[in-house]
Order: sequence, then C-alpha cells, then structure tokens
Amino acid sequence: MRISRRMGATVLAATALALSGCSGPSSVQDARAKVDLFHQRLDAGDIEAIWKDSGPEIQGTDKQAFARFLGAIRDQLGKVRESKQVGWHAEASTSGSSAEVIMQTTFERGSRKESFVYKGSGEQQKLAGYHIE
Repeated sequence: MRISRRMGATVLAATALALSGCSGPSSVQDARAKVDLFHQRLDAGDIEAIWKDSGPEIQGTDKQAFARFLGAIRDQLGKVRESKQVGWHAEASTSGSSAEVIMQTTFERGSRKESFVYKGSGEQQKLAGYHIE
C-alpha cells in the first residue's frame, strides 16, 4: 500500500499530537482548572462552594444527599495528595459544549479514578457530573 506524502504528513501530525500528552482543547483545559478548584474546596470541606459552582444537573438533585456524598469521600479518603489527568473527552454542538476530565487521584487513604463533566465554556463552565470509583 502506498501512502501519499500529504496523507503521510497528516498521519505523522496526528501521531505527534497523540504522543505529546496534549491536555485537550480549551474547554478541557478550563475544566481541568475547575477540577483543581473542586479538590481545594473538597479538602477545605467547602461543599457549599462546590454546589454553587454546579449546573442544573447537580443542583437538580438533593443538596443534602450531595453534601453527604462528598463528605463521605472526604471522611473515608482524606485530603487530596496528588491528582493526575489520565484522559479527557470534549463535545461541542449547537446546544453547547461539554468536557469530561478523567483524573487518577491519590488521597491520604487511597487512590481512585475520578471523572468530572463540565458544561459550558470558560468562566461559565459548570459541574454537570462527578463520579468516583
């Protein structure tokens, strides 16, 4: 099979991008910064600030249950020691954009994979989902 010079350059550029450890488009980079803020607030026990920075997907749930959920994570695992981005996914459509950031986080008493979903862009990004394994 013969690969044209143009196609070869495209494949090479795509491979270089994949190997460069790119953290993703700007929506993912914005979400990544919000993850750090989430962890700071969780460590401080400031669940109210996390709630206020969440979108309708979170705020449409029971606030006390959300607070108990995050409190249990903090009580069982302790404070965040290190968190490293291990994956991401971004989508954009006419109805808006979303960014998922997947983190491998080491807490005082264990390590877990976390998934954060943010909707919107820039300062308007709001937490739409949080999952921890």
